[in-house]
Amino acid sequence: MICNNDKNQHKMDKKTGGNGGKRIFIGISIPEGLRKRIYEFSLKTFGSIKNSRIIPHSNLHITLKFLGYTPTEKINGIKKAILKACENAAAFTLEITGAIGAFPDTRRARLAYIETGKGNDDICSLYNCLENVLSEINIRKEKRAFFSHITVVRFKNITDIQENASVCRMEPPAVMECIRVNLYESILRPGGA
Repeated sequence: MICNNDKNQHKMDKKTGGNGGKRIFIGISIPEGLRKRIYEFSLKTFGSIKNSRIIPHSNLHITLKFLGYTPTEKINGIKKAILKACENAAAFTLEITGAIGAFPDTRRARLAYIETGKGNDDICSLYNCLENVLSEINIRKEKRAFFSHITVVRFKNITDIQENASVCRMEPPAVMECIRVNLYESILRPGGA
């Protein structure tokens, strides 16, 4: 994947807040039209479920790595690592299948997501490259296997969404060009990040 090599292209999407550190993650942006489509589908599918919080369309993305609270002085090194990871990678197409999944599962969902399909090998390669270059600057590798998805809703309480997941699907499936890796800041608010 080709990352925009201009350091200014790595954006911090939200204003910084507090204590000399930032809660950050690395992700792939989703085109505006597709974000709106995913958001409308999510509202229709999950909007009536009590204690659900639909992810606003402006916050939809594909997370590659959540870094959590990070000292401000480490952020430039992380930006350089992102650039290094993207140097030799090519842009790729990723299928958004429209199928719904959940963590930990659809009977006990804490969050629901839309699955990705063709192109998962490419996104996994990018993720592995990121993990390797970030480990060079002492950022610990994940123990869990990477799973590409788009989180669309979070639930305050464990929720059974088995029926929604089995009968609802965003149609037709979509494809997106993955052309940019971003460094995002996530600010926690009472209603969520």
